[in-house]
Amino acid sequence: MDTKRVIAKAINVKGSARKARIPADVVRGMNVDEALAVLEYMPKYAAKDVAKVIASARANAVHNYNLDGEKLKVDKIYVGIGMRLKRMKPKSRGMGRIINKHFCNITVELVEEREDAKVEKTIKSKASTKKEEKAEVKAEKTQTKAKSTTKSSTKKTTKTVKSNK
Repeated sequence: MDTKRVIAKAINVKGSARKARIPADVVRGMNVDEALAVLEYMPKYAAKDVAKVIASARANAVHNYNLDGEKLKVDKIYVGIGMRLKRMKPKSRGMGRIINKHFCNITVELVEEREDAKVEKTIKSKASTKKEEKAEVKAEKTQTKAKSTTKSSTKKTTKTVKSNK
């Protein structure tokens, strides 16, 4: 396909990657305007950082690639681990403990939504439901075969036991 992908990265954002993945997972696949609205009211600290990266990606798309900002969709968003600052905290008897201050890298990839892509999605969803139905039918057939084989094997064993007596 001939779709333009716009990427924006934020390197060494304060906060752990585990905590930043929560708002990132929520907005994956959303329209950019919807994603920014959701992140604005999300009570997570990392939501602000994710929103900044998405807004930056949208600005890149509008300014550099002349794409329509309203038709953009968050195609991929992932959060990786960044650097760690190691600090010492003094403890009793002259000892010290290491404190790791975590950072993360946030990457956002935006794609322009198309009308034909929406039609393809509905066709794919219909095809996937047909595949699921076929899989269910196969599962039912294997279950009935398994039941019939267990019944016949139990009958044979009971007959042989009776004949031995």
